[in-house]
Amino acid sequence: MAHLLDRTDTLRCPHVGGTAQLVNLATRVFIAGQPAVLAHGAPLPVTGCPLAAQPPGTTYCSAASFTSGTRRVFSDNQPLATRDSQAVFLNTGAAQTATARPSRVEAE
Repeated sequence: MAHLLDRTDTLRCPHVGGTAQLVNLATRVFIAGQPAVLAHGAPLPVTGCPLAAQPPGTTYCSAASFTSGTRRVFSDNQPLATRDSQAVFLNTGAAQTATARPSRVEAE
């Protein structure tokens, strides 16, 4: 069991500074008034990756996507993202997990 992610949680790129915007939101599951994050959907846009300022041709984090989510809890027929859900940054292939604030909502 792991804590569900909501819109206020953070997914940072591994290059210190970049942040993915958690835009794939559930319409029926809320945590402390904030919508939960769906594990699948459109790639999550990343802003602030420091490698983006490097010379042309340098690979940097521009989008991320969760590769796992809940197995038993769904919203909108999709699994939800948890603190343990693995995310992959699409251009670099780097894997990362999100930083979630403590909550009382857990799912498997």
